[in-house]
Amino acid sequence: MESMRLIKSNCQEVPDRKWGLVVGLDISKDSITFRACRPDAASKPVTITQDMGGFSKLIDVLEGYKRDGCDVWVGYEPTGPYSCCVLEFLVEKNWKVVQVNPKHTSKFNDIRDNSPGKDDPRDPRAISDLIWQGCYRTPLHLTGTYAELRVASAEWETLKREATVLKNQLHSLMELWFPELRMVFRSGLCKSTIAVMKKYETCESLSKAGFTKVRAVLHKASSGRTASRARELVDAASNSTALKSGQNSRHRTMINHLARLELIETRKAALILELEELLLELPESKSLLSVNGIGIITTALFFGECGNISDYSVGQLEKLVGLNLCHFSSGRHKGKKKIHGEKGGWIANAFNKIRLSTNPSRKLA
Repeated sequence: MESMRLIKSNCQEVPDRKWGLVVGLDISKDSITFRACRPDAASKPVTITQDMGGFSKLIDVLEGYKRDGCDVWVGYEPTGPYSCCVLEFLVEKNWKVVQVNPKHTSKFNDIRDNSPGKDDPRDPRAISDLIWQGCYRTPLHLTGTYAELRVASAEWETLKREATVLKNQLHSLMELWFPELRMVFRSGLCKSTIAVMKKYETCESLSKAGFTKVRAVLHKASSGRTASRARELVDAASNSTALKSGQNSRHRTMINHLARLELIETRKAALILELEELLLELPESKSLLSVNGIGIITTALFFGECGNISDYSVGQLEKLVGLNLCHFSSGRHKGKKKIHGEKGGWIANAFNKIRLSTNPSRKLA
């Protein structure tokens, strides 16, 4: 029988079987547990503190392995902010650092000894085993302007989420405070509705204020555009189905939410200016900004996530932004090829423009 031809399925570099040594780190808030591992052996777990003294002790151990002739790899799984400081410390010391998926680590613990569970001594061994099989990725450590963009764009996303939460809470409170308000002003939290909320504590106080005073409030808030709705607003307040109990406390909560929302909008406006200044330091940002529909925020998010695109090949960048083609098939079901992750949109338009202006056989410039 003709022997089967083996096909290499993993093209990633793996540690040398003779001289390679993987030091797996399990990183927590206060401590780091590490073990030096080969495919068939592992050292006892050692725990150090998350401070400069612990980092120095880790470097001393790594230097010792290096003096013994080992090709040292350091592997870890991301644990949010707790892994960032030690990662930067090791990268600046020029150690080879790779990252594994936390989901893979928890599953591999069960595969190795057929025993479910997760603890600090076991995780470094599972991390090392994954690296020996080539199941890792090189972490993207950004510096300079790219690092500033990553932090600033992350703040923008946080502000957006906080604003959405506050708006949803305000809409819920408005349904109890003055449900007919959304029938008079269909645009939600517009300038007129905000002015009405700030001026009047209850529907009763609004109806007692009368047409003239309510019209003056709307005229000032909207520069006269919605002043004609004052009569409709007073009539709605006079026949409102709003709750009668707890309205004063509910109104104070709404005013507090509006103040927080104004602070967020003020910070977002300042953040846009900061992002614009940072993008001026990157000549390649002009390519994205020239694409129709792409602005400062989108460009900042892109470079804050990818860094310098000249460090990628076309295929690597496609996978990073979620534009690589994939399909799912099983048995008689034959799935269609489609873009994994982002379905077109601004990333596809921007990337296609860059790719059309670049030779696909070379790295992006």
